[in-house]
Amino acid sequence: MFKSLSSFTGLYIENCQISFMHGSFLLGLKSLEQLEIKSAGKLKIQDSVFYHVPKLAHITITSSHITKLPDLCRSGNLKYINFTKNELPSMDSIGLNCKNKTILPNLSTLILDKNSISNISSRDFISVPYLRDLRIADGNLVSIEDDAFSSIPEITYLDITNNSITEVSSSLFSRTLELQVLGLGRNPLSSVPKATFSVLRKVMVLTLDNAGLDNAVWFSLPNLHTLKDLQLQGNVITKLNKTILSNLRYLQNLDLGNNGLTELPSDIFHNLNELRFLHLNQNKLQEIKNGTFMGLVNALNLDLSGNEIKEIEKTVFYDLESVLKLDISENNLTRIPNLRMSRTVQWLNLCSNHIQKLSSGSFEGLKHLEHLNISKNRLIDIKNGSFSHIPRLKTLDLSFNNIQYIQIDAFDGLQLLSELILHNNVLETISVEFLPLKNLLSIDLSYNKLSMKLKSGIFPKNIESIDISDNKIDEVSQFAIKNYQTLRKLSLQNNKLTTIKMNDLVVPLQQSKKTMIYISGNPYNCDCNLIWLRNRVNDISMDSEYPLVGDIYNIKCVAGYKIRTPVLLSTVEPCNMLCAYNQNCQETCTCCDDEQCGCLSVCPVGCSCYNSGSDKYHYVQCSNRGLNKLPAKFPANSTKLLLDKNSIPSVYTRSFDGLLNLRVIHLDHNGIFTLGNRSFTGLPQLESLYLNNNHIDQITDGVFENLQNLRELHLEFNKISFIEDCAFSYLESLSVLYLNHNRLMTLPDSVVKMLWIVDNITLSGNPWPCDCDFRINTLPILTNKSLIAFDFNNSICHNSSVQNCNVTEPEAVIFENSVHIAVVIIITCTCCLLFIIFVWLVLYLRYKINVRKNSSHNNRDKSQINGNVLIPLL
Repeated sequence: MFKSLSSFTGLYIENCQISFMHGSFLLGLKSLEQLEIKSAGKLKIQDSVFYHVPKLAHITITSSHITKLPDLCRSGNLKYINFTKNELPSMDSIGLNCKNKTILPNLSTLILDKNSISNISSRDFISVPYLRDLRIADGNLVSIEDDAFSSIPEITYLDITNNSITEVSSSLFSRTLELQVLGLGRNPLSSVPKATFSVLRKVMVLTLDNAGLDNAVWFSLPNLHTLKDLQLQGNVITKLNKTILSNLRYLQNLDLGNNGLTELPSDIFHNLNELRFLHLNQNKLQEIKNGTFMGLVNALNLDLSGNEIKEIEKTVFYDLESVLKLDISENNLTRIPNLRMSRTVQWLNLCSNHIQKLSSGSFEGLKHLEHLNISKNRLIDIKNGSFSHIPRLKTLDLSFNNIQYIQIDAFDGLQLLSELILHNNVLETISVEFLPLKNLLSIDLSYNKLSMKLKSGIFPKNIESIDISDNKIDEVSQFAIKNYQTLRKLSLQNNKLTTIKMNDLVVPLQQSKKTMIYISGNPYNCDCNLIWLRNRVNDISMDSEYPLVGDIYNIKCVAGYKIRTPVLLSTVEPCNMLCAYNQNCQETCTCCDDEQCGCLSVCPVGCSCYNSGSDKYHYVQCSNRGLNKLPAKFPANSTKLLLDKNSIPSVYTRSFDGLLNLRVIHLDHNGIFTLGNRSFTGLPQLESLYLNNNHIDQITDGVFENLQNLRELHLEFNKISFIEDCAFSYLESLSVLYLNHNRLMTLPDSVVKMLWIVDNITLSGNPWPCDCDFRINTLPILTNKSLIAFDFNNSICHNSSVQNCNVTEPEAVIFENSVHIAVVIIITCTCCLLFIIFVWLVLYLRYKINVRKNSSHNNRDKSQINGNVLIPLL
């Protein structure tokens, strides 16, 4: 495969399902130095595969379910082997069981993490005597023979953490004098022999965490003068050994978290001058006495979280001259401890205590404090001056308290504060408390009880993120966020907003990065005031004065025109987003105070009226209101009248006169008997008229006069037996006509002519006579229009019992003969035309042939000959 790639030095194979590597797989890669195979499925490798790559120095084969590795004893240049996350059952399966005292002198690193190796013996490392880094962590290792590491005396890094080792021999490390890092944690050891680590004069890191060790562990740690990192967390240690700790004078990290310590003796750490990190978290300490931290002059991080501390004596922290991070969270403190001498502290965590109040001197002396967490306490209010002594504070977390009130000057002096967290409190209102925070970038007020109006001037001008979700805010004032040039995020989710008007959330046009708002989870009434928001669906334009809506597809409407159950805003048509009104006056109107004003729209008594906030949609909803006559007057801007399902018997002349914008009228299901002449005069824009399901028996000339733009007319399910000849002659734009289920037996000429104009007509359910006159004069037209008369096959003259018309009838004969003559003429003309074209083509071809034959003659002769030939041909 790689025969022509002799200069390659590296080969990387990842996520390829290789099931078998033949012995010649790497043949040709003479210069290969690094091989890396990851996630190769269930890989099997033939023994001789590495014989062809003599310069191989680094091998990595991980996550490939390997159970046996090929022979590596001929790979004398190997320096690094990584077989992590396979299924190797024993050390014999890793290909290093060399014979004839063969060794790999350059191999320094062997990583076998996450395999199934259960035992280690001294013979396993005979071939790798110069190994320095050995890792067999996170596996199934159970036992280690006493002299297991005697063959690798130069080892400096040994990690066997997170296995199933239950005991170690006191002589296990007797030959590993160069060991610097030893990982034994997360093994069920229970105990360690006293002299186990006494020979490790160079060890710097020792991990014995989560090993079930008790107080006896201290006796295994004498004379470790070079130790810098000791991890004993997660054991059952209840007491500290002052003598042993005093000898660990170079210790920099001591982790005693999650044990059972109940007390800390005074000056227990007095000799640990180099200690940087001290973890005493998750113990059972109840008090800290003066002098406890004496000597910790270089400590940077002190973790006392998760204890039961109720009291900290006044001068406890005086000795912590360099501490930067102090964690006293999850204790039982009822007040802020005395921290006046902790001048270097930058990070203070007092979360999850029982602190009830803050005073002006609570944080005195902490002039370098930058991050303060007082969340999950019992604070009720924030008084003026509470933070006046910490001018460098950048983040303040007051969440999960019971804060009801913040005094106006509570945050005075916090000129550098950039993040303020106040979520999960019980604040009901805010005003100008945050304005002094000139550098505030983010504020979180979610999960409170805020019920005030969101308005401009509450937050500093440089704010970037405002979260007031999950409150009770029910109104946003006009231009509420227009002055926030740098605002990037505003969350108003899960409040009580029923509407947001068009100008409420307008943002500055010159923003470098558009504001993103989140407003779902509110009980919106999707009326005309939210059309602007509906138009933002699928709109991501950056040059708009409106913000981007990050959750627009999650916004739901719980109320609105025709909305009975919650629906997504994105599915509501803008034409159905209407506002209810009783009186509506046009913006340009000057006589709105006068009841007789022509531009004042008054909703009829007993009806509901809606508009879209402009003249585009004005609906009058009078459906099913028990009306027995038409209202005397409708709003002048009406575009749709819904008068169906009432008991209106008649429609009189000029009932709707003057409604110049009206497009749709529903008068169906009323029981109408008569339509007056010119009933619908004065409606130049009317497009759809529904008169179906009534008792109308005739349509007279003039009923639909001047309805030139009517496109859809519904007259189905009436009792119409007569249509006057010119009744539909005014309907120039009609495309849909429903006449089904009436009592029609004939159609006037005007209707028959319209069949060539309309796009859709229904005629079924009428008692058509189907006599010869109807079948000869009308039926052929209907047959040709059957595609648009979609009920044709179920309606007209398909009864087998009807009589057969005699073909000798004069009109039928004339019609049939005319058709035959026309067909004959068309066919004859077509044939003649084809014949003429054929003859012309033949003549043209002969002419071309003659021109070629006479090409040797002179031009004049050729012209004559061609003329003589061509003229008789033509």
